[in-house]
Amino acid sequence: MTKKKVLVYDATIVSNALSKNAARSGIFFVVYNIFKELLRRKDIELKLYCNPNYLAQLRHVLETRFKDWPAPEIINQSEENYFFAVKGVLIQKKHECRDKGNKFRKSLYHVLSQIMGLLSLLSPSSFFGREWIKKLENADVFLSPMNAAPAVLSKYAHIKKFTVLYDAIPLIFPEYFPKLKRKMPSYVKLIRSINGKDFYFAISENTKNDFIKYVPVINPEHITVIPLAPNMEYRRITDAGIINAARKKYGIPDGKRYMLSICTLEPRKNLIFAVRNFAAFIEKNNIDDIVFVLGGASWDSFAKKFGAALGSLKKYKDKIIQAGYIDDEDMNALYCGAEIFVYPSLYEGFGMPILEAMRCGTPVICSGASAMPEVIGDAGLTISPANDEELIKAFETLYFNGNLRNEYSKKGEERAKKFSWDKTVEVMAAEMLR
Repeated sequence: MTKKKVLVYDATIVSNALSKNAARSGIFFVVYNIFKELLRRKDIELKLYCNPNYLAQLRHVLETRFKDWPAPEIINQSEENYFFAVKGVLIQKKHECRDKGNKFRKSLYHVLSQIMGLLSLLSPSSFFGREWIKKLENADVFLSPMNAAPAVLSKYAHIKKFTVLYDAIPLIFPEYFPKLKRKMPSYVKLIRSINGKDFYFAISENTKNDFIKYVPVINPEHITVIPLAPNMEYRRITDAGIINAARKKYGIPDGKRYMLSICTLEPRKNLIFAVRNFAAFIEKNNIDDIVFVLGGASWDSFAKKFGAALGSLKKYKDKIIQAGYIDDEDMNALYCGAEIFVYPSLYEGFGMPILEAMRCGTPVICSGASAMPEVIGDAGLTISPANDEELIKAFETLYFNGNLRNEYSKKGEERAKKFSWDKTVEVMAAEMLR
């Protein structure tokens, strides 16, 4: 019998599975779904790595969400280090406070976690406990689904290292990230770690080309494209009771149709452009039976600017519903109840919400920029993310033409069937295990 290869997966981001905030954005769901598919595979011996600070959270997720699944061994420095373990608990408490809005306790846990981190440097195990590194030495493959691989791996040439690349947004739009080194140190570390020897998975052809352009040290022949899949098991829902319950929960007025956009509220998502042209569309056509629903957590730095933009819409601002974070169990129903899904983002590494909406049979209007055409194909309408007239025209085309909405609904469902996580991980496994 052929010996299984030992694959170590960095499951740090899986620790966010029980959070209800921006930590559960598109990247989280990619990491989470790849993890689930790796658990199912019989041709690898799966082990997990986790940033020591998040080990307590990860263990809690595994015990809660995966209690009936085979439990992979966790290879982690903090198993030998009391201070790292306590720091992990404090970070978990900090996230819980963020979810509940308790700023004082969040700040307290943050300060305490920093203290524990400093104390960990004085722990004897920091110098003498090396068992976790010995376990890493036995790995054949290390897969990081987001961050740079641990620096210690650079010592072991026999371990084949793979990293998933999502987008080059901070490199393309530096104006959105004025303090990148301080606010996104993990991204900076990732970019600096890229080299010509290791291997990478890019989530779209567009992402692959961007990294070749902006990080030229990378070897193009070491990049494999892995189209993604919907975050959850989305399907078309026709039960009005389920849809109406979700509408009520998120404050969508009775008797009103609605357009929907689900994303993090941040500058790149181009939502000011979207709501401004929605207002222009309903004013131009004297429409009063539809609202625009925005679902998703917001960047604090963007909230004030977006609020000012809504205020300028005057009599139409009450037709913009800010639903906030959408619980997993409500996503499917909200997609299915929408008349149109709108996604005019300036740039996406992939564009997961487009795929989710298509899976639910919701007609899509999206930007024709970056990777989004790779997702939507000819199954919806694409517009320039800077052209007001194009977006207003797209609103009119789908709003007034029920037959065309039905056509795009069917085409979207069919196209979405081409994307699945088992196909994604099959492509990855073919590269990692050869």
